[in-house]
Amino acid sequence: MKNSLRIWRTVFLLGVISTTSLHGELRLPALFTDHMVLQRGEPIRIWGWAEPGEEVSVGIGDNKTEDISDERGYWSAVLPPMEAGGPYEIEITGGSEEITRGDVLVGDVWVCSGQSNMFWKLKQSDNGAIAIRDSNIPELRLFSVERNATRYPVKDVIGHWSRSNPETSPEFSAVAFYFGSEIQVELGVPIGLIHSSWGGTRVEPWTPPTGYPEGEARDGFLSTIEEGVGVYEESMQAYGNDLLNWEKAKTQALLEGRQTPDKPREPSLRRVSTNLYNAMINPLVPFSIRGVIWYQGEANRNDRLAYTEKFQALIRGWRNVWGQGDFPFYFVQLAPFNHSLIPRVKTPSPLTLPLIWEAQENALILPNTGMATITDVGNLNNIHPTNKQTVGHRLGQLALAKTYGRVGLVFSGPHYQSHRVEEDRVHILIENTGRGLISRDGKELDWFEIAGADQQFYPAKAKFEDNEVVVTSEKVETPVAVRFGFHESAEPNLFNREGFPAVPFRTDSWEVPQ
Repeated sequence: MKNSLRIWRTVFLLGVISTTSLHGELRLPALFTDHMVLQRGEPIRIWGWAEPGEEVSVGIGDNKTEDISDERGYWSAVLPPMEAGGPYEIEITGGSEEITRGDVLVGDVWVCSGQSNMFWKLKQSDNGAIAIRDSNIPELRLFSVERNATRYPVKDVIGHWSRSNPETSPEFSAVAFYFGSEIQVELGVPIGLIHSSWGGTRVEPWTPPTGYPEGEARDGFLSTIEEGVGVYEESMQAYGNDLLNWEKAKTQALLEGRQTPDKPREPSLRRVSTNLYNAMINPLVPFSIRGVIWYQGEANRNDRLAYTEKFQALIRGWRNVWGQGDFPFYFVQLAPFNHSLIPRVKTPSPLTLPLIWEAQENALILPNTGMATITDVGNLNNIHPTNKQTVGHRLGQLALAKTYGRVGLVFSGPHYQSHRVEEDRVHILIENTGRGLISRDGKELDWFEIAGADQQFYPAKAKFEDNEVVVTSEKVETPVAVRFGFHESAEPNLFNREGFPAVPFRTDSWEVPQ
């Protein structure tokens, strides 16, 4: 095991499996096509393959540089930063060969990744038809990474850039589209969106080992990779036998005029730690970017608070491999959903989801992060709420305020800051109140609970006092702790006047039973 871990670590840190040049021809990865967007204000990194030892020239107008391909035919050129603008042409020459890429813009590039709610298409979302109709936005460019999983990091993906219009937008990520179109209109600069997500995936397959500190933590993560590959290989052997049996059963069913049995499902590497990063994120590195938006977590729900370390490792890992410092990383807190009422979901408690919310919020300790809360746009009976416009808008507000410096812009809902106990009342001090706290529906504030030292929570009454919420219950004479929205089906009515919902919280750190 130690030898295999050492080999894997060496392979990963060296940039691992690069696609070699085919017959020595000059070639670019799929990331470099017509209509692409290059990141403004950052070194422009362009790479590809050529004849080994060949001098390659790369130019965008007067911005030019050269590199010599290595023994594998791989070359990498870095041009000085450029300001937003275009369209430009990229010209690459090597030997007698030349590649030109046209209609290239310089602006801001955002990577949009995660699970099925990020993958959810624009045509499937609320008001999607209207958004598609209005999606002819020349300075918004779209790139979708084809789903794939590989055992080691690779250097290329399947995909291409396209202009946003009614022909290209319907199949694109709805959350990413709404986010990108909003900031493009607000900023007036080209925006490139690289969408790379896969439904039903856990966070571990998206995480590079460098997200964990060297030593025990990283070695443990590398061990999970090896274990996952071992399980995959055993499953593939069993799959081969199942496939042979299925072929026989299918033939017999056809001869007898019966319905044919379902084909066995082929095992996938997508469940193995790091293998989605290898295939769907590593090929994007070191393409300069502005930041990341992320919508994932459902598959990790039963990790509860253990998700904290995993999610932070993902963020640190991506920042480490990109080498652009602490670029913006904005993510979506999961929507309410009745996980525990669905037997096949295997979520034992309605308090499991709130612990994932807490674990997600814990990532805000990392610099340059932000979280969009969406307790008001979920669907308790559908894990894929179709209101993606609000989700994209809230991510857009985070970016406009925190990345682009829009002063005075409210980008978050009310957030617990501190509390104090006065006799039988708990005073909750709230931040991010905007122009003031409100009850969205005009009714009494809901989803507050209060407990004494016995740790038994009871529904509580809550009312506004300036920027505080005062919480009481007749059943708790000496309160110790308050919880708000701490239930998988909680859709609380505490908002600020700007229309952002309050972030669920608890003031205790007590053990939450399974």
